[in-house]
Amino acid sequence: LSGLFVAAPLPISTTPALGTFLNTSVRTGERSAGKAVNLTVSFTPVMDLAAGDIVSLLLPGFWRADLVTLDEILLEGVQVNVRRQAASAFNVGVQSTPRGLFTNASWERESRTLRFETKFSVSAFDRLSVFIPPGEMRLSPAGLGEVQERLSLYTNAPAGPVYEGYPSLVEDFPNVGALWNTMVEFDPPLMDAMLEVKVSLVNKMKLQPGEVITLSLPGFNGTVTPPEGLLVNELTISPPLFTLYWTQLTVDDPSPTLKLIALDLIPPDSPIYAVVPRECMFLDENLVCTDQPGISRPSSRGVHVPASLVLQANAQAGIVLPFSVRISSSLTRYQDLGLLQGVWRGIASYSAGYLSSGPKKGLMDCLSTSLDCPATSGYSCYRIDTSATFTVSLNSATIVLPPADVYVGEFGYSAFMSEMGGDF
Repeated sequence: LSGLFVAAPLPISTTPALGTFLNTSVRTGERSAGKAVNLTVSFTPVMDLAAGDIVSLLLPGFWRADLVTLDEILLEGVQVNVRRQAASAFNVGVQSTPRGLFTNASWERESRTLRFETKFSVSAFDRLSVFIPPGEMRLSPAGLGEVQERLSLYTNAPAGPVYEGYPSLVEDFPNVGALWNTMVEFDPPLMDAMLEVKVSLVNKMKLQPGEVITLSLPGFNGTVTPPEGLLVNELTISPPLFTLYWTQLTVDDPSPTLKLIALDLIPPDSPIYAVVPRECMFLDENLVCTDQPGISRPSSRGVHVPASLVLQANAQAGIVLPFSVRISSSLTRYQDLGLLQGVWRGIASYSAGYLSSGPKKGLMDCLSTSLDCPATSGYSCYRIDTSATFTVSLNSATIVLPPADVYVGEFGYSAFMSEMGGDF
């Protein structure tokens, strides 16, 4: 078999080079959820960047610092039209390395993206950084525990585009966590008495086995021997995935500190509740209750300040720096309770809110715990004051509120509360 073969030239096709960013990091000056922060963004492109190229930084979990309240941030989640602005409405001057490469940043609120435009060309593998001054951005009150894996960079650079659908993930970022709905109750709420301790909270970041949530009780008594005494295993804990230990606050301060140590993976948004019984707070090496007294707050140390109770956590997915427990029992001396006995009359305040547009149009409770209504368009909030009766005895207290009918927007709201009572 023989023949003549003539090879025709094949068409030449080119595939555009793809770029990427190396050694990516986002650092913040403040590492507490909900706080205003400065930002330092650093990265190394493997491709040249020309003047006019746009570098975009996806920042889920960050907000404009002018969203000053938790109320407005929560409202933003259900009504994206509230105070919407164009991206050019937020242009802030920035500093950069090399100097003058980036001079301003624009924030796109819906996509949670910062964009920087290069002012001159830079070569591949040059180390670049951008500094956004303090007061412009705010960490989410929920921290970054659930979104940190999504911090990423992309660019439209023709020399090596990094597509939004396949971005370069940020490798180094602040692992900021948060604990919500924190509450510590003492039973009975009396100084000098042995106290049952009740702790409740919600973790906004996942907890790995061995990671710890710590509650410090400065000013309280409760000598811990040995230095870490395992709590009695009949305690009530939900979910049952923690071991609890008592330690002392510091080497010099023997105030008791409670550690909740995760035994298994605890997913975010898990309601955590523990009751530490007063009858048996410490165990010896044989897991037998010791004769040590439980936890108490001596009246000789002055007035108990609930804000002195401090929580923190060391989770890899989000560190929680020490902060005051949101709600805590007040403690008083037993002899002072007699001064409160009787019937007290005053004014009770509560509130209702109304969203006039958006996917959750309708009536909703005001989100502010202080009853101060957020001043945002599309959202109305009303405060209602009504007379109240507060009856106090040595062991209990009862509050009585009369019914009230309120009309907010097009919705009627009937607020009726009869009696609420409980241990005092």
